[in-house]
Amino acid sequence: MAFQQGALFDFMTVRENLLFAMENMTSMTPEEMDRVLKGLLAGVKLGHTENLFPYELSGGMQRRVGIARALATKPSIAIFDEPTAGLDPVTSTIILNMIHELGAGSSRTLLVATSNVEIAIRFADRVILVNEGKVVADGPWRELILRGSEWVRHFLGVRLIGLDLDYARGLNLPQEFLDAHW
Repeated sequence: MAFQQGALFDFMTVRENLLFAMENMTSMTPEEMDRVLKGLLAGVKLGHTENLFPYELSGGMQRRVGIARALATKPSIAIFDEPTAGLDPVTSTIILNMIHELGAGSSRTLLVATSNVEIAIRFADRVILVNEGKVVADGPWRELILRGSEWVRHFLGVRLIGLDLDYARGLNLPQEFLDAHW
């Protein structure tokens, strides 16, 4: 699990934070752990931070180390709690692209909790919408945005209407939705 604020041990270096997870949750050899550690840090563009402490990292960097740690044990399911909350748009995009790249081509399931509809549709084929503690929709977002309940269509659509048309097309919004709103 990757937590909103990274949840790194502040008394451990980046390397020690990642090794802690692998040493306690896998049977990897030290050589395998070192290879995984270097690969993950390279994957989140932080290979140079191995010997730094969390307080020496920006918030976005801490978040990226938290993502690397969540994936260090090679879990079949990885959970990310609002991985871009409070971050600027550029850092948010970088982090989401890294999560997407690190999960691509693997058999792992990535579950990302987000309140940002644009993020959800950019990086997921399936969305689960929760309202007042109850699941109100579960399925491919392209189908839900067109044929979900009125509340679901409004919830998904209101956050997208008004975007630049070319940008909206880049999100692969259904043509039927584009025709209705642009």
